[in-house]
Amino acid sequence: MTVIAYRDGIIAADTLTSGGGMKMGYKRKIAKNKDGDVFGSSGVGGWCSAIRQWFEEGEEGPVPTIAQEATGDDTGKAMIIRAAQPTIVQMLFSNPRFYPDTFTIRSDVGMAIGSGWAEAMGAMHAGADALGAVRAAIALDEACGGSVDWERLGWE
Repeated sequence: MTVIAYRDGIIAADTLTSGGGMKMGYKRKIAKNKDGDVFGSSGVGGWCSAIRQWFEEGEEGPVPTIAQEATGDDTGKAMIIRAAQPTIVQMLFSNPRFYPDTFTIRSDVGMAIGSGWAEAMGAMHAGADALGAVRAAIALDEACGGSVDWERLGWE
């Protein structure tokens, strides 16, 4: 599984990929586009790749989705934070049968998704930045692991 955490202009993620209780490898789960917006996704691997490509290529066309029948209850989640609105997290879901396509959440403490989301949110509530939140999830959630990858919102 995954942990993606965002707080104060930084998005961070673990790099472990897993499936069926097995560690499968390592990959980048976050991205930054030409406008300085940041992105992270968790869940079904094929959907995560498709929505990341959609984000990186300018978000043209509809948000990629997958049928519930293809994934059971295992859906994907993604977050986008716009450089122009650093306190708003746009959430996207792989299966609109369970969730709306998009909605925004005001994020003053931070936001996290993935199997390690609770550990990350707890760490941020206690004062950790996004990197510290991912480190906490890696330490406490057996489905999170690898190194900590991160991006800064906007361009300097």
